[in-house]
This record gives sequence, C-alpha cells and structure tokens, in this order.
Amino acid sequence: MNRLVSIVVPVYNAERNLGKCIESLINQTYKNIEIILVDDESKDASLSICQEYEKRDNRITVVKQKNAGCGEARNTGIALTKGDYVATVDSDDWVTADYIQAMMDVVEKEPDIDYVKCGFSYVNGDKVAGVERWREEIVASDKRMSYLQKGIFWTVVWNALYKRDLIMKVKQPGLMGQDNYTSFFYMLYSHKVGVVDKILYYYWNNPLGATGDPKKQVRRHFDLLTNTEMILEKIQKENIVLDKDTMDWLQKKLARQWYHYVRENKEIKSITKQENIIDNLDLRRKIFLKFILLRRNLL
Repeated sequence: MNRLVSIVVPVYNAERNLGKCIESLINQTYKNIEIILVDDESKDASLSICQEYEKRDNRITVVKQKNAGCGEARNTGIALTKGDYVATVDSDDWVTADYIQAMMDVVEKEPDIDYVKCGFSYVNGDKVAGVERWREEIVASDKRMSYLQKGIFWTVVWNALYKRDLIMKVKQPGLMGQDNYTSFFYMLYSHKVGVVDKILYYYWNNPLGATGDPKKQVRRHFDLLTNTEMILEKIQKENIVLDKDTMDWLQKKLARQWYHYVRENKEIKSITKQENIIDNLDLRRKIFLKFILLRRNLL
C-alpha cells in the first residue's frame, strides 16, 4: 500500500517547537505524504520557518490565512488535501518516525476502516509527564458512541489518521476545545475505528497556550460549553437519533461545563436553563454551584 497521506499542521506562534514538529514529519518512514502548513497569522518567526522548510522539501505547501483559530486553520488545510487519508498535527507537538506507517498498517489490514487512533504522551518541558493509550482493537459501529465517554484519548483529534471522505464531512468550529465537537461527529459518521497500541504522538503542554494561560481559561470554558451546545443543536436540527446513554452523557457534560464556566467567570450576570443544569450535576457540584449563584444573586 502506497496511498498518498496528507498531514495538516495549523501554525500559530510556534517558533519554539515548530522545527522539531516539521522535522518529525519529513522524516516519516512512510514517504508518500504531503504536508500542508497553515499559518494562522503568527506574530513570531513561524511563517519564515515554514517557508524555509517549503524550499527544502517539495512535499511541503505553506498557506497563509488571517487569524481565525486552530479549527479554522485545520479547515483551510483539510480543504487543500489530496491524500486518501489525512492526519492533523499541532505545530508545537511532534511524532515518532513511524507515526503514519503504524496507522497505515491497520488500514492495510482493514481497508474499510474510517480512522485509526494511536497513543500519545504529554510533555512538560523536556520530560514526559503522562501517557494516554488504549488496547489494540477494532471498534465496531455499535460501540463507537460509548467510547467517546471513556476519556480524552477518544476526544482529541490529532492522534489519528482519517479517511479523507470522513474528515471532509465535519467543519471544525473556530473555538477553543473544538476537538470535542469534531471528535463527536467523526465518531458518529464512522462505522469502524481502529486503535494502535503504541505511543506515536507527543503533545507538548505549552504553558502559554490555550490550556496553560490562566487568562484564557474563562474563554476556554465558555467555548467548551458552546461546542457541546452546538452538538446538541445539530442533533436536533438534523433529527439525528442517538441512544439514551449518549444523550444523557451530553446533557451531563454540558452541565459540568456550565459549572466550570460560572465558577471561573466572576463577571457573569445571568445564567439560563439553571434548573436543567443543576439537575444534571453530581451532588458536590450541585451544592457548590447553588452556593455561587446565591452569593452572586443569580439564583
């Protein structure tokens, strides 16, 4: 099997690790790849670094866009892909040399598979701080939605290789935490998902990134709940039928996200759907949220 694989990299102010990221891609053991670097109007030297690599490797294409966020940068790159399969890698992360080959090996055995996921490591500074992995298996359609409830391994989108037909179906929101929305519909539209029980991806915990900057936490919590609201709205609009467990999980997830948003945002003036949110919280969060609302005269 030597099908073309496209790798999309959304780039924003990533000069610290960008070279390491690109080097890990051009040195893949699977050679039939194209690499699309989408600069999201970086303020540092990221664009220049991308352009230098473009001169060195004819498999690399650099695209510039006005700042619109990681999700929109991915959308821009995905629209330009020519490969049968597509992977996305964040610009401050890096991958092992067999990142593509290991997942394509699964595709060769299961050609009707929709996408393949792999294990990943969290990196703080230069040290591995933790890992996320799953047993090697093929997830059939009757199990796929329940797997979304089993942790972050299933909700991030960059530890995977997708059929191009699948990845083109889902437009990613221009919000923080857009992986939650995107991974939900990737799984919904899939019939068969594979897992490689190997650590192939290294996720760098950027202390100034969306998950590391305390100043961005209020917006991040708001965007997370907005992603879940968008999922529920799309389900209703398109009359998508889901099992009761999945719908209950979505409602509880939304309630928890409202809880965290209200807790972090000291300036919030009102909260709608209070009763539904409170009813879907566990006892500890329910009590604490009521206390916050009473103290701020919002209950």
